[in-house]
Amino acid sequence: MHEYMSRLYRVHGKGSSIQLEPVPVDWKFLDPRFVFILDDGLKIYVWMGKKSKSTLRPKARLLAEKVNKEERKNMGEIYVFNEGQEVGDFWVVLGASESGEAPSEPLKYPSSKALSLASAAASDSYGSCGCGRGLVFHFGRPYAGLRYKFLASANLCARLAF
Repeated sequence: MHEYMSRLYRVHGKGSSIQLEPVPVDWKFLDPRFVFILDDGLKIYVWMGKKSKSTLRPKARLLAEKVNKEERKNMGEIYVFNEGQEVGDFWVVLGASESGEAPSEPLKYPSSKALSLASAAASDSYGSCGCGRGLVFHFGRPYAGLRYKFLASANLCARLAF
């Protein structure tokens, strides 16, 4: 059996492509303006903030499905939910509670500075990811000359068609 390291990615758009920005695996970094993918090995959660862009929601779900298919050989479970409808061990993995209940504190918008510092620390710990035309960053190493949009994750660079 494989051991997986939990990872949390903030999903945001840039032009017609999407980008995954690694952030610390901590509920305090959830931002209602974005969609997040929490990769916890055989459980992949897609959390859609109340104010997230509707165009990013299905793309994030497709990314989770691609990771499950290509990297987990369809052995994982994917949970897709809106903010306030969290399921499974989502809050436990993020350190909000041991019982699986939502945190008692309301979610706040992390400051840009705090998010930049946290993202840099998360990138150092498990690499950076990007999806776009011609360039993929996978664990900090650029791969130039690619003609498709890609997802970069722990062991996968998967071609996506949007």
